[in-house]
Amino acid sequence: MASRLSYRTRSKLLKLLHGESAANSEEHELNAVFLQITLAIMLIFMITFFLFMEKTGGEINRLDELREQLDLARREKLANAVDRTAERYRVRYGLTPFLRIDPDSGRKSYDLAGIIRDGALSGEENPRLSFRQGGQNACLDYSAPDVLQAEWEKQTLGQAGIAASDLGDADRLWLKEQLKLRIGQLRNEVSEVQTLAAATLQEHIAQHPETVTDPELRKLLARINAEPDGETRRYLLTELAGRLNAFVRSELKRISGAPMLEELP
Repeated sequence: MASRLSYRTRSKLLKLLHGESAANSEEHELNAVFLQITLAIMLIFMITFFLFMEKTGGEINRLDELREQLDLARREKLANAVDRTAERYRVRYGLTPFLRIDPDSGRKSYDLAGIIRDGALSGEENPRLSFRQGGQNACLDYSAPDVLQAEWEKQTLGQAGIAASDLGDADRLWLKEQLKLRIGQLRNEVSEVQTLAAATLQEHIAQHPETVTDPELRKLLARINAEPDGETRRYLLTELAGRLNAFVRSELKRISGAPMLEELP
């Protein structure tokens, strides 16, 4: 068996062959071992990290889906609550007794047979009372639009069973726009009923001038009847149309005890 080289001999040989000492060689070998161990540990951590991210990513996606479902459910609940609030205000403005819905198209319209009959104001108390109180309530509410929107929001959240503090910025903005839209639509419905009543009365008076009791209008009618056809008569007829319009709206204001909505800013 070959004799083992002494440490000194080995050092000299390594120095000649590699230019480094045995101590350095052993140190490098040890460093290589530590490097391999370090890489192995890093590999374990990297595998664990990617597995964790894959699992977490799936959970985040599921949370996002759940959050979207909750948002949709909340908005659907709010939308239904807005509809119920609108119906409450439709009753408040006296529109329900005159509302008609086409069974085929679903189109809404208003029939004033209960308040306007044969072109004249009906003597029936219930329709007149609905028209009067509804007009007063509408005038009161739409004279203070900020207060009205705040009250709509309060009632809507109450109907939905949702606290205002539970709404995020997006839901709060969405609800604000929905309320603004429905409040405007309801105002248009009230104005439609009031305008329809004015037009019906004006048409009746134009067709039955003998029913006019206003002395100024009767004088104007007499002048028109006495005036031959020509420019002056056409001018007087235009004046009559304006005077009749003002008279009818004044009459409706007297019946309602409040201005018509078109008179509000």
